[in-house]
Amino acid sequence: MSKIKVILRRVGHLFLAGCALFLLIMGSLIIKDYLSDRKVDKIETIGTVVEKDKHFLLAYTFSGKKYESIPVDILSLKKSAHNVGDQKKIYINSDKPYEIFLKENVRGELAIGCRMIGWSLLLMSILFFEYWLINRMKEFSKARH
Repeated sequence: MSKIKVILRRVGHLFLAGCALFLLIMGSLIIKDYLSDRKVDKIETIGTVVEKDKHFLLAYTFSGKKYESIPVDILSLKKSAHNVGDQKKIYINSDKPYEIFLKENVRGELAIGCRMIGWSLLLMSILFFEYWLINRMKEFSKARH
């Protein structure tokens, strides 16, 4: 019975360590995207919300060409109430016109990335201190006997 407990505990620790590593990697990638997107020259224009294949896209015209694209800061589109045909202010990357933003500064990505890294560090510290505490308790019990 105790071997099953040990195996389940180790599987749980491995799962938590995997979750912590996943959060750390994803948070780092989101912050990397924020750092690369914050210095982009953006041009303000108006886009129309359209639905295509059950996804909401923004249709807009830039330099005489028509584009339909999902915003880079997609979380802003999901948060804001929108209906097909609504007009939204968007910001277009002047170098890559298919890359659009709903906000001029995309700080939501920074907040999400920092939260993910924070949770990752919390999980890692819990795992480390639990491991340290269990080993210290084993040492103390060996010293008593």
